[in-house]
Amino acid sequence: MVTRTEEFVEKMAKEYHFREEIIYRLCFYFGVEQARELIDALKDHPTTYPIRVNTLQTTPKQLAKALTTKDVKVTQHPEIEEALLIHVEGPHELEKREKTITIYHTAIEETIIGRNVGISCVNKHENIKVGDEVSVVDQFGTVLANGVAMMSSRELKHSERGVAVKLTQSKYRLPNFNKMKEYLRGHFIPQSLPSILVGIQVGLKPDARVLNMNVGAGEQITHIWQKNPKMKGRIIVIDKYKSALERFQETVKQLRMYDAPFEPMRYDARNLHRKFSRDETFDWIILQPPNSELGRRPKIYEGITERKIINLVKIQKKMMEQAARLIKPGGTILYSIKSIDPGETEEVIKFAVEDLELTVSEQEPFFGESGSTSFPGAKKVQWFYPDKQDTPGYFIAKLTK
Repeated sequence: MVTRTEEFVEKMAKEYHFREEIIYRLCFYFGVEQARELIDALKDHPTTYPIRVNTLQTTPKQLAKALTTKDVKVTQHPEIEEALLIHVEGPHELEKREKTITIYHTAIEETIIGRNVGISCVNKHENIKVGDEVSVVDQFGTVLANGVAMMSSRELKHSERGVAVKLTQSKYRLPNFNKMKEYLRGHFIPQSLPSILVGIQVGLKPDARVLNMNVGAGEQITHIWQKNPKMKGRIIVIDKYKSALERFQETVKQLRMYDAPFEPMRYDARNLHRKFSRDETFDWIILQPPNSELGRRPKIYEGITERKIINLVKIQKKMMEQAARLIKPGGTILYSIKSIDPGETEEVIKFAVEDLELTVSEQEPFFGESGSTSFPGAKKVQWFYPDKQDTPGYFIAKLTK
């Protein structure tokens, strides 16, 4: 006999293109009804698109005024000075055209908000002529946008660069910030509200030593220096991948933070005991480990396996071990992750408390929801649920030694 949970999982897997094992995992942690609400919210774009004002270059008021003159609907966040909220238009109902172009999953996020489709994004096409009205779809045939083909199928096969589809409609609509002079002058960058909250919590002394593990594009660490520009200590930023460090350098250049004391280092953060001695400790460690991104929005489908998440949790715990070893007594670790999976979030913090003898600290500001797992300090971690806070799924924990 098929149970209610099994019926739900099968239906959601077909409707939202999630693996059944991931839906079962969310049902186990949250229950069927909350899992349904979470998955349903993940498929939609948040109603606002936050940007972080670079207050070293301009003020929130000046930037808001400049964007308003470009017909951008913008409001100031009521409690975060450097956060502006851009109104997101949509979701719009789109009629599927006779001809379609399928794009890779990595291009969905940009396409769904109205960015033209580059040739490198195209996965499949057939009998396309220049000028054809086409629908841009994902691998399941879901319509993401409509537009006009700028290349024929022959050109799509043999060209290496260029615009494949000029969009006329998209499920959601946002201004193209990358071409705005304010963006090019380093006045702002896109950054989610939970991620902005991480930087707000860091106050640096002039001689502080800071370590950013798994820096990625560097939104958080550039925000931290933006709020502490007189800091003359050391800020070491580490990532395993050359491409990530290149993105970080691009962020620094785009924000014109030429004087920031960043020290990029390519290294696997799981093995920092080989790089730093026990005497080389830090006042602050910003830990953004590799994760499932099971909080990204909009999430049109999810192909990650449970085995992959379990392996990611092992990596996250290994990085937490390294952070616990390198943080000074009295120092602070900020752990943040774009995921709603409790294994990647509360389970890692429970490990930090029970096995590594770290203490969960209060967070300020606190806009999210408290944790649910039973371990000392669980109520002090900060959750952001897409169905409740209208943000990406996100988790933040503040730990001291």
